[in-house]
Amino acid sequence: MNLTLGKYLRFKRKLLAYNQSNKRHLYPILEQRALVETAIYCEEYLQNAQYLTKRNDIFDYAASLLSNTIQISYVVEFGVWKGESINYLAKRISNSQIYGFDTFYGLPENWAGTHTPKGYFSVNGVQPKVEDNVHLTTGLFDEVTEKTLRRSKIPYLSLIHIDCDLYSSTKQALESVGQYIYKDVLIIFDEFFGYPNWKNGEFKAFTEFSKNNSLNFEFLAFSTRQVLIKIL
Repeated sequence: MNLTLGKYLRFKRKLLAYNQSNKRHLYPILEQRALVETAIYCEEYLQNAQYLTKRNDIFDYAASLLSNTIQISYVVEFGVWKGESINYLAKRISNSQIYGFDTFYGLPENWAGTHTPKGYFSVNGVQPKVEDNVHLTTGLFDEVTEKTLRRSKIPYLSLIHIDCDLYSSTKQALESVGQYIYKDVLIIFDEFFGYPNWKNGEFKAFTEFSKNNSLNFEFLAFSTRQVLIKIL
């Protein structure tokens, strides 16, 4: 009985200390509000989508859909950074060729609404080591993507992984592969919602792009920040 009471009192002290340390900071409140807004959005628009708890679960879900086909899976990733996700996909998706695009100098501008400044995620222009079926191109999305895919004679895309964070970068990425976005194409957004100011990031860029191009789509799966979308 005393041990249980002691644990309770220690927990209460820690909780009080946490509340005291954060009562003058807005960001924890903004984070909680963003999660509530995301939950409301999911209740309305993602009723038929599967909820997955881990980031890699989204990749596995997409890989399982593509691995059921006999044709080559052509995949592009925008925002490679250290190569973790692109290498993960390369190992999970059988019979695939994956093209990654990044400046490798981090964010081109501050990530509005978050703590993340311009230049964050920089690896000083150095490309990471990647799997044999991965091909990397250094440069801005709107300057190098279309040329690379055309030069590589890519006939279609099976999966597009958007890990751009920013509205401006996501907009460039989507427009650079616009001609490849049609029925049955899968798109993963890494920061679609779930954080402060999410409605002005990847979410906004895709909302505008889908409206401007009259795209119909469905949500297949989601996690706290990610979504997997299928074009109809």
